Amino acid sequence: MANTIKYSHQIDAAFKQLSKKFETTRKKINSTAAKRLKSGTYDAATKWMEIGKSVEEFSEKIESVRLEWRTLVEALKQNLPERGPCQIYEFILSSC
Repeated sequence: MANTIKYSHQIDAAFKQLSKKFETTRKKINSTAAKRLKSGTYDAATKWMEIGKSVEEFSEKIESVRLEWRTLVEALKQNLPERGPCQIYEFILSSC
């Protein structure tokens, strides 16, 4: 068995998909805010811009967690002898 966390590739794919969804959401919010500005509804535009900022901040947190995940996976690849998944999970839990 390789020195990796079981299903780590699926978790990486989930992070990538989540990132794409946030990007799509951000674009829709920006578009809505721009439409509100163009139509002169400045209060609504400001609210949409605030929502966009909140979504961006949350997206950055998710990216930080993704990078932390990758660091963990890489550390396990480099530091663990050949182990099965149960031993890897035990190692992770004992590190908490």
